[in-house]
This record gives sequence, structure tokens and C-alpha cells, in this order.
Amino acid sequence: MKKSVKEYDLKKMIAFLFILSVMGCGSGFTRADFPKLIIGEWKAVSFGSHYSAMHISLPASFQFRKDNTYTQTFTETGTLKTRHGKYALKDNGFIYQIDFIQNSPSDALILGIITFHSENEMTLKLANGFVRERPSGNRNGDEQVYKRVN
Repeated sequence: MKKSVKEYDLKKMIAFLFILSVMGCGSGFTRADFPKLIIGEWKAVSFGSHYSAMHISLPASFQFRKDNTYTQTFTETGTLKTRHGKYALKDNGFIYQIDFIQNSPSDALILGIITFHSENEMTLKLANGFVRERPSGNRNGDEQVYKRVN
């Protein structure tokens, strides 16, 4: 029995939608996974021009722990520096905010936007004051790109 054109087109459309849905799930994680994804050691692979102007350069890294503590290392004017503290992640709906509550070498509160592009790559953008920016916008070349080490 010969199939009608409509039935054939409907089957093609269903197959196409199925393929699209499978391709859309390729990342394997959602925003709800961010608190688990951040755990581990991350090595910076690039900094924006904003940090270069402040004489901050590579090598740099973050170590995020399950107890919400972190260690940050970075190079400032040729000297390796280390910072310690706690971090808090906040899902603000359209961005994922990260607060760094630094306690060593001095107390400070640093706000940022974190975006995971895969399980092994993230970008971090630090901000002064309230974080209201969408992650797709780049403010003055301040985006840092990190790759997972372990």
C-alpha cells in the first residue's frame, strides 16, 4: 500500500525533531549542575585586556572545594600571589553569580558572573557592585577563560 505524501512528510518531521532534541542535549548538564561542576582545579588559559592593564597575567588558577572554600593564584607584576576565602553561587535567573568572600591576605567581597561552556571550560567575569550583566556581554575585556585541570 502506498503512503500518502502527508504521512511521509509527518514521519520526516518527527525524525527531524527527534534528531534536534538529541543534539540539544549534547552538553550533558544544566544550570542546576553548576554547584557540582565548579568543584576542582581550574587553570586560566586567557585573561582579558582589563587584567593586562592591571599587570595581572598568567599563570593563574582556582581551586574550588566542596566546603565552599577556594584558593586562587595569579601573577601580578611577575610575582605569584595567592588568595583564600569562601565562595557562594547564586542563580539569579538569567546569570549565575559567584561571590568571593576573600579572607587572606585581606578581607574583600568580589562579585562575578560564571558561565560553563562545557564540563571542562568556564568563563569568569568579575564586577564591582551589583551584577546585572548578561553573560554574553563582555565588559571592557574582563573575561577570564579557565580549563579544568582534574
